[in-house]
Amino acid sequence: MTIDQTATETYLDGKVKYGLSDARSFDGRECVVVGGGNSAIEAAVQLTGLDTENGITFTLNNRVTLLVRSDFTPDLKFVNKMNLYDCLDAGRIAVRFGTQIKEIREQEVILMNNKKEETDRIPNDYVFIRIGSQWPRSFLTEAGIEVLKPSELAARGSRAEGAEIS
Repeated sequence: MTIDQTATETYLDGKVKYGLSDARSFDGRECVVVGGGNSAIEAAVQLTGLDTENGITFTLNNRVTLLVRSDFTPDLKFVNKMNLYDCLDAGRIAVRFGTQIKEIREQEVILMNNKKEETDRIPNDYVFIRIGSQWPRSFLTEAGIEVLKPSELAARGSRAEGAEIS
């Protein structure tokens, strides 16, 4: 699948992220996190601003949706499970299993439920891809995300913010 020109420009401007260094810089945003492992859960929890120092509080005002293509990975850390449960109980994270991104647009993403083969759209400012250390290029391409080689980036005179290049 392909994404429209607006979405491509948005991607190059940094809508799609592959890491999260400071969740505070995304406060008040509509965020989608893609992945079912520890790095995805950690990013989703960080985006809520979960603070367990004195009870359970949240310091950020983001709407966070976690997309899990099938199921959580079997190696989830206990602390990540507990943090996710705290966020779910507080309504700070929505989890959608069996769902992937079909299309990325400037202000929304189109989701595909793999089991029902139904699409849905949700408002979106940023997409965080947290799917492990190896690039699943075919998955990203099917999700409508253009993966460029360093030479292709140089030819365009731009580098996607936060993109890892292998």
